[in-house]
Amino acid sequence: MLINPYVFGVPWTPSQITTALWLDAADASTVTTVSGAVSQWNDKSGNGRNATQSTAARRPLYGTILQNGLNTLEFQSANTLWMLLPDTTNPAGSNATFVACKANNATPSNFIIGRAYYWGSWYLVSTSTGTAARYAVGRNGIDDAQANVTSLSNNTDKIFSAIYNKTNVSLSINGGTSASTAYTQDLVYNSSDLTAIGAAKDTGSNVASPFNGPMYEIIVLHSAPSTDTRQRIEGYLAHKWGLTANLPSDHPYKSAAPLV
Repeated sequence: MLINPYVFGVPWTPSQITTALWLDAADASTVTTVSGAVSQWNDKSGNGRNATQSTAARRPLYGTILQNGLNTLEFQSANTLWMLLPDTTNPAGSNATFVACKANNATPSNFIIGRAYYWGSWYLVSTSTGTAARYAVGRNGIDDAQANVTSLSNNTDKIFSAIYNKTNVSLSINGGTSASTAYTQDLVYNSSDLTAIGAAKDTGSNVASPFNGPMYEIIVLHSAPSTDTRQRIEGYLAHKWGLTANLPSDHPYKSAAPLV
């Protein structure tokens, strides 16, 4: 007997919105590996912003850590594993970045994703052995505004929602704890700056503050999402990766995943 899925509702995914970048570790078809290490992580947004690493010794591992039965990319700070990413900044507009990962950090400053070693348009970093997080934006290498969330639990799964809406820089963790700082400037940057996943990278050979832990999924928007869209993304990530226990009790998708 055939069952019409629309009777029960169709699960919502980021394919329902316009994404600037969508990296999904659970989708093995988007991950290219060489001897178990990731040389390319393909963008599902359709924009071709694929993450790459040409140096074998710097490639994150794939399938070594599972989360909710799904494959992840494992970054190791001891071995400085990271990937290079085409720029995802929307210079004259709003930006939003969502990341699901687990920070097992052992040093004070570990970049999750960001632009430029000497601070560029924006970056998201876990600090103080994973017990705090910072989302910052700036102009031409200057760190102008930060949203800092402290008193976090170390070595725990987190959903980061980092949003710049041309009025405020805001960061929320697991759909709950949040911080915000006023900022209204365009994100002007040096075009030679680079964006990296899992470390801070400058225009030369310098790499610093490597991330330690598995990354699950990264979603970037070139717009400031509505509250409903933000919560849908958080709910989607939480249910997919088994992180619903981290959502606050009043989150609309605490008990059930969002539907179309």
